[in-house]
Amino acid sequence: MIYLIIALNFTFAQSNFTESKVIELLRTQSTLQMREEVLRSEVDLNQSLNAEKYQARAFTQYNFSRSSERPLIVFNPVLSPAEDWKAGVEKKLSYGLNVRGEVFGSQFSTQDESFKNVTQTGTRVSAEIDLWKNVFGRLDRAQLRSLKAQKKRAELQQSVGLKRQEVELRKAYWSLIALDQSMELSQELVKSADRQFQDALSRQKLGAADSAEVARSSSQVESRKSSLLLFEYERELLMQVFEKNFVSFKSSDWKAPTGVMNQTLPQIQQCINQIESQKELSLDATTLDEMISLLKSETEDELFQAQKHDSVDVSLVAQYQTSGVGSSYRNSRTALEDEDRSGYGLGLVVSVPLGSQKSNSERALLSLKRNSLQAQDIQLSNDLRSTHDTMIKSIKLLNLGLKNQLDNAKNLETSSKEILSKYRQGRVPISNLIFEQDAYFQSQLQVITIRRQIAHYVLDYFSVFNQFPCEWNQIQVASK
Repeated sequence: MIYLIIALNFTFAQSNFTESKVIELLRTQSTLQMREEVLRSEVDLNQSLNAEKYQARAFTQYNFSRSSERPLIVFNPVLSPAEDWKAGVEKKLSYGLNVRGEVFGSQFSTQDESFKNVTQTGTRVSAEIDLWKNVFGRLDRAQLRSLKAQKKRAELQQSVGLKRQEVELRKAYWSLIALDQSMELSQELVKSADRQFQDALSRQKLGAADSAEVARSSSQVESRKSSLLLFEYERELLMQVFEKNFVSFKSSDWKAPTGVMNQTLPQIQQCINQIESQKELSLDATTLDEMISLLKSETEDELFQAQKHDSVDVSLVAQYQTSGVGSSYRNSRTALEDEDRSGYGLGLVVSVPLGSQKSNSERALLSLKRNSLQAQDIQLSNDLRSTHDTMIKSIKLLNLGLKNQLDNAKNLETSSKEILSKYRQGRVPISNLIFEQDAYFQSQLQVITIRRQIAHYVLDYFSVFNQFPCEWNQIQVASK
């Protein structure tokens, strides 16, 4: 059982600054969220650019020429005027296949009018099939699978990234709560030291205290004021964390509500109890396992693509067309409909990379893909295992340390009260009282520190097990 009893008493007059408000600001006004959106947009852009390759495209082309040149020989007349055009649709399929369908036409005459308005119209279908590097579209489909996995992983990464940002800001928030409590304690000690100083001055006038006792009392006041100033400085640094990450955030506009820790204690304890009750690693409470699975699939496809970088390109090109010829476009279309004038063609295209540049690029690409993707895989796997294995042990150690420190603080409180009573009776010097009060002060600060560490450690657990089903991990924020 963890002892987490903190009583806070804030006197600020600004709007309440709660954990739910921190999360709300993160989701609506955070620059961190904007950066996560940029990273996700990059993945969406890559997938969209790749999808463009498989989008059908319409095309059209028209050429016209007229010339007054004279033929070099009679058997090579100058065609003028002449025109040709074509229009159609082409599409790349994810099977290593490019297809194209078009209608075309041409019309020309010769300068000597031996031929006039010779016209041809027709239709043509062509296809290019990869026979080696991308046979059956295995390279295309590997790229599509990889991009799909990247997009899904980017969505999960954005969720995980925002959760970790939320955890870091909530940790800053609880550090702020701890500092406010330390400041409150320090303020009480400053008041106590000032009362002792005034008492020492009074006793000096009566001859019951010497200048050394007064000097010690004055030194104690200044020392505790210095501690308070240090806490105030640390608080300003913490508020800068929120000011840097939230748009239009001003620390002067916010305050932490009174008793926030006491209100949160049951939720923290419930989460700790649930964590301690787990016997094995629970993958239901995290999305990191899904990211690891996606990374493994992505790595296989990316490495497959990299291994084909230096491969030979072999393609089969096939074409089939039918056409009609006449003295006008109308006659040529009639001929196209009435006569069966068709033809086909086949071709083989081979492209072999020469030199070592392609091979060098392939090796570098393989190394880059393998190392970067596998490093992410290892990091995610280590996060899961190490967080689960160390959580329960660490919580038990922190709990034990807190219990011991609470017992120590209780004993020092009793001792401090006894010394204060003896000091007022003149039975002990002020140095003994200062020593006891400082020891008690340090023990209370240590209690605050351990409680903050416990809160931070549980939040760190949530950054990995981001879907852990406990109330403190699923704080609801006001919907806009």
